[in-house]
Amino acid sequence: MENKILLSVKNLEKKFNLASGFFSKYGKFVYAVNNISFDIHKNETYGLVGESGCGKTTTARLLVKMYDADNGNIYFDIPNFKTGEVTNLNKKDLSAYREKVKYVFQDPAKSLNPRMNILEILSSGLKWSSKKFSKQEVYDKCVKIIEEVGLSKEDLERYPSAFSGGQRQRISIARALLMEPEILICDEVVSALDVSIQGQILNLLQDIRSKRNLSMIFIAHDLKVACYFCDRIGVMYKGELMEEANAKDLYEKALHPYTQLLFSSVPNKNEKLNFEKENFENKNLKTEIDKIKIEGCPFAPRCEKATEKCFAEKPELKSISENHKISCHNF
Repeated sequence: MENKILLSVKNLEKKFNLASGFFSKYGKFVYAVNNISFDIHKNETYGLVGESGCGKTTTARLLVKMYDADNGNIYFDIPNFKTGEVTNLNKKDLSAYREKVKYVFQDPAKSLNPRMNILEILSSGLKWSSKKFSKQEVYDKCVKIIEEVGLSKEDLERYPSAFSGGQRQRISIARALLMEPEILICDEVVSALDVSIQGQILNLLQDIRSKRNLSMIFIAHDLKVACYFCDRIGVMYKGELMEEANAKDLYEKALHPYTQLLFSSVPNKNEKLNFEKENFENKNLKTEIDKIKIEGCPFAPRCEKATEKCFAEKPELKSISENHKISCHNF
């Protein structure tokens, strides 16, 4: 990991209208992301971890402009990028930004067009690239990238239905890498796969990161897997960061009551992660969605240490030691 900050998120917020449809009333909201801030360094893997519904996927989709943020800013710092602020990019600059920040979805079966062969799936993105390639150059790039993720050039003529779940995820990763991005956002990329395949995909991503000097945002609900794979981790609950620390420090000494709760749901925490089924599976807890904006600490109703101050006043995410931050009135 390098010290250079590649992507910086400041006070990001997003809410959704509770009802949908043309005749739905406007004014009742689901508060998905609430004033979240963090940085991604060059060649760093940053984990966003939390229960299902905590807002981690919404945060990731805000970063690639699948959603527009209600408040906050996103800053991107690479050479030849015209503006550092990406919240309000025009169409041309947004296209250039999305070439450098690529998204790998959770379910490859849904993200790959079943009517296109693998060559068409991979090469379709190059048609809209800012760079121009000949037909032979496109084919050569597709061969190189499909072999890099562990498949063969013969697979380019096959269709997604001919592949297993793990192979489809390799294809999704290849598609993202084809544009030579600076940041790869991996949204629960192993959660839909068999346990025996998960380790293979994580090891592939580790190799790709090392070879390409990539930064990654790794979204997961499994804190043990995130600590194995990531350099730093931000623990989310109800759209807010509860704790942020180096993965090793968080694994050895989680301080926030919510982080401790997540670890308590992991069997055999102190055993080395080996991707055997009995050591890998954990309880997938779920965050209830709030329809009103919370004034105090969002975890207070579930916290055994909560005081009146916790319910009335929102704690700040503050540093308690080097590279360790926590949002809790008790620290």
